[in-house]
Amino acid sequence: MPKSLAVAIDEFLTKMTPSASQFSASSRHRAEVEGCINAAIGLNRSVETGSLRHGTGVSGYSDADYLVSLKGDMPSSPEAILAKIRDALASRFWATRIRVSRPAVVCAFANGTETVEVTPGYLHGTGEYFSYYIPQPGGTWMLSSPDAHLAYVNESAARFPSGKVKALIRLLKAWKYLNDVQMSSFYLEMRAAQHAMGESAIVHLIDLCMVFEDLAARALPDMNDPKRVGGRFSACSSDPRRLEALSKIRTAATRARRAVDASARGDEVAAFEQLNLLFAGRFPKRW
Repeated sequence: MPKSLAVAIDEFLTKMTPSASQFSASSRHRAEVEGCINAAIGLNRSVETGSLRHGTGVSGYSDADYLVSLKGDMPSSPEAILAKIRDALASRFWATRIRVSRPAVVCAFANGTETVEVTPGYLHGTGEYFSYYIPQPGGTWMLSSPDAHLAYVNESAARFPSGKVKALIRLLKAWKYLNDVQMSSFYLEMRAAQHAMGESAIVHLIDLCMVFEDLAARALPDMNDPKRVGGRFSACSSDPRRLEALSKIRTAATRARRAVDASARGDEVAAFEQLNLLFAGRFPKRW
């Protein structure tokens, strides 16, 4: 008996959801990483950030992300501090590939299966949400608040039952990773949460299509911090990458719309075909 589109989407989401063991495997390196940075530079506190903390990670792709609040004065450019963290970690974990990938230093433990990303930050404010200056792609600093961003995602998610918003975010991120789209998963997460804030119901296929179409129509604009704590954030690290990502977004919007239209007219075969194209051949089979 053929499975319905709704069942297939649920099956796909289950497959894309990280297991508890994946999260714990990456996070077990936290204490050693923090100790190394504290010895080399000085550490005030460490904050867990990113997809795994938000409950929007993608199995096999999402890393353990930490923002480390550093002691001392903030330098004029982030380059030196990123290099200092990279060198300290490379000296301590000599068998692990350590590299800078703005805004973070990436530690590919266990040949990349237990990756940890460390973003340096300098404390800016301690109001309702702590805020930090972190590196941005242009070579300068930008204001960011992981706590405020998590609160926004959770506020959006709380408006709907059964984890619908975070599932929508996971679908967007799965598309990004499976199609090797060089854009910020954080940007996709915040755009999806913003979209859900304006909706009265979430239907995964329809809302996925709506997000793609909105991003395509507006050409991936920078986004203001919805909590007004941090600065604006971009979809991509450079304009050439934005143009490449925009091309893929437009293709995704076309395929998602074709899947929505096919489903509406009862053509499940065509809908499955379009979703399989959308997710790079990884969407569940109908039979």
